[in-house]
Amino acid sequence: ALRIKCRYQCVDVLPLDHYGRFLDYLKRNYRRLCEYLEPVIGVKAKEDIGCALVLCMAGAGLAPRYLADVVALDVRRTGDHSLTFRGNSLATKSMEAYLKLVGDQYLQDTLGEAVAAAAGPGAAECEVDPLRAGSGAALRR
Repeated sequence: ALRIKCRYQCVDVLPLDHYGRFLDYLKRNYRRLCEYLEPVIGVKAKEDIGCALVLCMAGAGLAPRYLADVVALDVRRTGDHSLTFRGNSLATKSMEAYLKLVGDQYLQDTLGEAVAAAAGPGAAECEVDPLRAGSGAALRR
């Protein structure tokens, strides 16, 4: 038996100038928006919204301020400060998105040549997590 789970998503993307007023709204009201949405949306929506807000704010040069505000909101909302960044909050998802945004290029710049040299010629992909690497037979190939 073969079981397939898939999801179709169609997104209409308008020219950039159509989003100006919405971007202005987000830049002015992201704190209130995050405050209202945090308790009522699911984890997947938090990931999608956090990523979109990070990209919008980074494009506007406001990512550090946005992250500071959303993390402060999370700290205020969470009673136990040792749980900060350990849940599925909008702050956590936003920080993950920001780290991916800025960290990818940093890792490529700092470690790219060393990893390529260690992997050897022709090594297109390399998995370092033994749980994701598969069987030993697959590793020998």
